Amino acid sequence: MPDTPAHQLLRDIREQAELTKKDFSLSLTYSTAHVGKVLAGEMSISPELAYHVQEEYGVPAMKLLMLQARAQLEHIASDKPKDRSNPNTANRVNLDEDAVEKASRDGISIATIAAALSVSHGTIWRILHRRQVPMRAHSRKHAPNP
Repeated sequence: MPDTPAHQLLRDIREQAELTKKDFSLSLTYSTAHVGKVLAGEMSISPELAYHVQEEYGVPAMKLLMLQARAQLEHIASDKPKDRSNPNTANRVNLDEDAVEKASRDGISIATIAAALSVSHGTIWRILHRRQVPMRAHSRKHAPNP
């Protein structure tokens, strides 16, 4: 999660109110640990948190969320690594995409590949989609109705 102008605005609000991190957190009805991560730019500002900031400090929730969204989109647009495991976070994985493609073409399911590589199904799906590997519908055997 990149630090955004929205995160800076929250830090400014806290400083202008001359509150400790603990008191600022209490005023928003969130834990100090949670608000600390948000203030550090390690965690996104949720709509709920933005709402509490609006109610307590008069800063429009939509302003916070739009500042954050704009910065996140700019970050995504400027940094398009092939190996990104999740476009919403800074988590990255380095996978042998040729091996992932081969495993899929050999009939190994996305779930099995993901489990073997300790990554999400979405990471494997994005690799296969990017490489234009045909996706197979998975079949599930359902228990007969009683």
